[in-house]
Amino acid sequence: MDTMTLFTSTRTRRTTASVAAGMTLMGAAAVGFSAPAQAATEETWDAIAFCESTNRWDINTGNGFYGGLQFTLSSWQGVGGQGYPHQASKAEQIKRAEMLQDLQGWGAWPKCAAGLTQADADATDAAPVAVERTSSVQRQAAAEQAAAEEAAAEQAAAEEAAAEQAAAEEAAAEQAAAEEAAAEQAAAEQWAAEQAAAEQAAAERAEAKRAAAAEKAAAKKAAAAERAAAHQAAAEQAVVAEAETIVVKAGDSLWKLAAEHEVEGGWTALYEANKDTVSDAAMIYVGQELVLPQA
Repeated sequence: MDTMTLFTSTRTRRTTASVAAGMTLMGAAAVGFSAPAQAATEETWDAIAFCESTNRWDINTGNGFYGGLQFTLSSWQGVGGQGYPHQASKAEQIKRAEMLQDLQGWGAWPKCAAGLTQADADATDAAPVAVERTSSVQRQAAAEQAAAEEAAAEQAAAEEAAAEQAAAEEAAAEQAAAEEAAAEQAAAEQWAAEQAAAEQAAAERAEAKRAAAAEKAAAKKAAAAERAAAHQAAAEQAVVAEAETIVVKAGDSLWKLAAEHEVEGGWTALYEANKDTVSDAAMIYVGQELVLPQA
């Protein structure tokens, strides 16, 4: 098992960098470290990982070394790694290993890197700092950051759109509920108005029927009264027609005529029977017709 101690090289031809152990990639790029002219291939890293961990990129045996390339936590954090190495993807572990290799050379993996060809080792250790490589790493990091920000922005936009959609749907539902309630209220008011109108019409019809019945009853009563009055008048007329009459002669008086015809009640009764034609009991005229009261 190799031990990767940050910034310590076992190769005699490599200059040891005099920087702090917690240095990030940007700090390393600002200092003039020696670095390989070109990156090692993925096959090279697979070979080292096979030697270090049998290509188990998620390994954590609890011995202080993590991942396929067996980083120490301080080495991992020193090249900007987040969390634990074995929790990162294979590509992320290789990316951090390239940064560590830029800083320490293959000495970070002294045993497992020994199998590399001498040409690979010479090309890796002898070349000066490759600005292009550092810029490429920075561009990759920036691209990843931009992609992450873009994804976050898209997520935020999607959440905002979803919230707006939910708000719009809620508003539409509330509007629909309000319209439905208004329609129900209007229908209830219309029904109440129609019910009141029907009741009013029924009351008016009942009143009209009552008035007609009362008028009919009054008419019948009046007709009956008229018939009774007519009957009474006819009866009275019949009585008058049947009554005995006398004609006043010269020298007659009510007293004399009452005595002569034996009128019950005397002249007073004779006067009462003829009050319509005799205004003064002491004055009757020759030829005047008087009715004798019925006994």
